[in-house]
Amino acid sequence: MYKINATRNNTSCTIKMYLKGAKKHGKTTITVKVGNYTKKVVIQVKKPSLKLAKSSATIKKGKTVKIKATATPSGKVTYKSSNKKVATVTAKGVVKGKKKGTATITVTSNGVSKKFKVKVK
Repeated sequence: MYKINATRNNTSCTIKMYLKGAKKHGKTTITVKVGNYTKKVVIQVKKPSLKLAKSSATIKKGKTVKIKATATPSGKVTYKSSNKKVATVTAKGVVKGKKKGTATITVTSNGVSKKFKVKVK
């Protein structure tokens, strides 16, 4: 929510704008006009990013490792294993080694994806 407070000649006005979701990153200007008063508000939407604390891990069969992901802006993070016979991953990013081999976990948030490679011994 954006709030615009305007005061002119001892008369005040508060305008509340509710903006829902952004189509893409960038900058735009919204002009609000009330009577003879005009107020411009610049809104900037940053490009989404996704960072992983590590890009790979080696674990033993039956053991787990948690993928630490940070999404900006914060949003739902999803995880998907390329080979569920080698390694599975939960909705919270906990990877469990099933059998010897390698698998790639794809981590996605806000349309941005990163790869996490797991090797099971």
